[in-house]
Amino acid sequence: MLNLKQKRFCQEYMVDLCATKAAKRAGYSQKTAYAQGHALLKKPEIQAVIERLSMKRQKRTELTQDMVIEQLRRCERQSVKAKQFSAAIRANELLGKHLGMFEERHTHQVFTYTDFVEQVKNDRFNRTDASTTSRN
Repeated sequence: MLNLKQKRFCQEYMVDLCATKAAKRAGYSQKTAYAQGHALLKKPEIQAVIERLSMKRQKRTELTQDMVIEQLRRCERQSVKAKQFSAAIRANELLGKHLGMFEERHTHQVFTYTDFVEQVKNDRFNRTDASTTSRN
């Protein structure tokens, strides 16, 4: 059984399918929204509610994945004929994402105090070495 905050999360998740934003709008802490959203999406009862809400929306809008894919394919063909290649590329990109062909990777570089000290040492060494070399 879901509590009120969890029910609200499910409803908010359907707005933009972003767990972090949904958690914030549902009343979870700004600091923990990412972790909360991620954890909530793993719960089977939350998944079941979201699936049910998705099916309701699909029936209400009469929109299916097949329809969207066909529209994208039609858009791609028409764009190529009209020599609007950026639109054709975008349609193909969306189709590829749907098929899971592209994996988004996010990298974060952590720059620690130790890294900073090492960089300062290297910069000093390089400057000293360069001034010694230029005198010769």
